[in-house]
Amino acid sequence: MRLLSTYSLKRTTIGLSFLLFAQCVIAVPPSQNYVTAYEYAWQLRLNEAESVALQKNEREHIKGIATFLRGYISDEETQYKQTTGELSNVISKLQKEDDSFSKTAIAELYILSASLKAKHGNRIAAALDFWRGYRKAKSNLNKYSGYLPAELHWGIIECGLGSLPAHLQQYLSWVGFSGDLDEGIERLKACYAQTKSEVDWKHLSILTGLAYVTTQVQLNNQNHVNLENIGLNPLQSPITVAIEAKLLFDNSKAQQAYDLMEKHQYHPNASVFPYLTYTHGRIAVTVNKTNAADLLNAFIDQTEGDFFVASAHRYLWWHYTLLDNHALAKHHREAIKCNNRNNTLTGADQLAVYEAQFDLNKHLLDARLLYDRGAFSKCIRHLTSQRANDICKNDRERGEYFYRLGRCHQNLNQNQEALKRLDQSIAFFNNLETFERGNALIQAGSINEHLDDCKRATEYYKQALSFSDYPFVEGLHQKAKSGIKRCK
Repeated sequence: MRLLSTYSLKRTTIGLSFLLFAQCVIAVPPSQNYVTAYEYAWQLRLNEAESVALQKNEREHIKGIATFLRGYISDEETQYKQTTGELSNVISKLQKEDDSFSKTAIAELYILSASLKAKHGNRIAAALDFWRGYRKAKSNLNKYSGYLPAELHWGIIECGLGSLPAHLQQYLSWVGFSGDLDEGIERLKACYAQTKSEVDWKHLSILTGLAYVTTQVQLNNQNHVNLENIGLNPLQSPITVAIEAKLLFDNSKAQQAYDLMEKHQYHPNASVFPYLTYTHGRIAVTVNKTNAADLLNAFIDQTEGDFFVASAHRYLWWHYTLLDNHALAKHHREAIKCNNRNNTLTGADQLAVYEAQFDLNKHLLDARLLYDRGAFSKCIRHLTSQRANDICKNDRERGEYFYRLGRCHQNLNQNQEALKRLDQSIAFFNNLETFERGNALIQAGSINEHLDDCKRATEYYKQALSFSDYPFVEGLHQKAKSGIKRCK
C-alpha cells in the first residue's frame, strides 16, 4: 500500500506530517477556549488541553488529537493499541452528530488513525481508515467549498494522490480515488495565504504552513523551503522545532539546526517528545558538540519503543570513533546489531543495521560531517587531499567518496562537475542499493531537470524506481515518480 506513504508517520525527512491535519476542522471561527486547547495540544500540554471547558464536539475533537499525539510520541506498542482504540471511540461519538464540525473532525481523525496504523505496519487497517477519511474529506469539500479546513484536507489528499504515476492514478480512479499534484499545491498555497490575511484563521497558520512546506520539499523538489522562510516561528512547539531542525539539517545547515534546538524549552506541563532529543543528539554529533552523547543516551532512556534506537547507537558509534574511544565505539556498534528487529525498525534504523556490517572509514566520515555543516569547499579539499584508491577499501567506499564530491559540487552550483562525480558514484555502486546511490540518482535527475534535459533526468529517476530492498524505498520511489511526472 505505497499509496499511504505520503501519510505514513515516519520520523525521517521531514516526518511528523500528521500535524498537517490537526485541529483545523471548526465550521465557524473557533471559540477562545477552543483556541486555547488547540495551543496547549500543539505545545504537547495534552492533559491541560483535555481539561479546558469546551462544547461536546469540540471536547471530543481535542480528546482525539491528544490521544493521537500520545500514541505518536510514545512509539510503544501497548500505547499504540490503546490509542487506536480510543480514536475509534472518539470517531464513533462524533458520528452520532450531524453538524459540520463533527463531519470534518471525523475526516481528520480517520486520516490520523490511518497514519498511525501505517507507521506501525498495519497496512490493511491503515488502508481502510484512509479510504474512510478520503470519502469523508471529499464529501466535506463538496458541502463546504471555500471553507479553509475542508480545502486544506483536500489539498493534502490531492498532493498525495496526484504525485503517484499516471497508470496507478488510472487504477485508483476506477475505485473512486483522484488527485492532482499541481492543484493540490495551489490549494495549499491559497489556504496558507488565507491564514495570514484573516484573523479568524490565524491560529491555523502553522498547520497550513506545514502542509505547504512539506509538500514542496517532499513532492515538488523545493529543498530550500522551511518554516522560518515562509514566516512561521518554529519555536512555538516541540513538533515544529523537530520539523524545522530536520529541514535545516537535510539542507546542510547543521549548525543552524543545532542552534534552533538549543533555544527550545519545553513548557513545564508538556509531554516529553523523545524524537526531539534524538534529533538534537544526532545533530550535536555532526557539529562536534560535547553534549552529543548525553543527548543520545537520554533519548535511549526516554523512548518506550524501538524506533530510532539503533540509529541513536549509530551516531554514538560515530561520536566515539571521532574521539578515538575504541571501546565505546565498539560497544555502540554491537548495540546496533542487538536492535536489529526488522518488523519495527524505521528506515534510519535499517540504515544503521546495514552500516554496522562494515568498518567506518574515518576519512569519509569526516567528509560527511563537513558536508552536513555546509562546508562544501572544505569538504572537497578534505576528500581530494587523498586519492580515492588510497583511502577507499572497496567499490562501496569509492561510491561514497564520489557521491560526497558530487553533492558538494552540486551545492556550489557546479552542475557539470557534480554530474560527473555522481555518475562515477553510481558506477562504483553498480546495482548495490545504498542511500548514496539512491540519492545520487535523484540528485542527478534533479540537476538535469534544472538544465532542461528532461529526457536524461527521467532516465535517472527510472533507475531509482528499480530499488526494492532499501530502507527508504517508498520515499525514494515517491521522489522519482514526482520527478518523472514533472518531466512530462
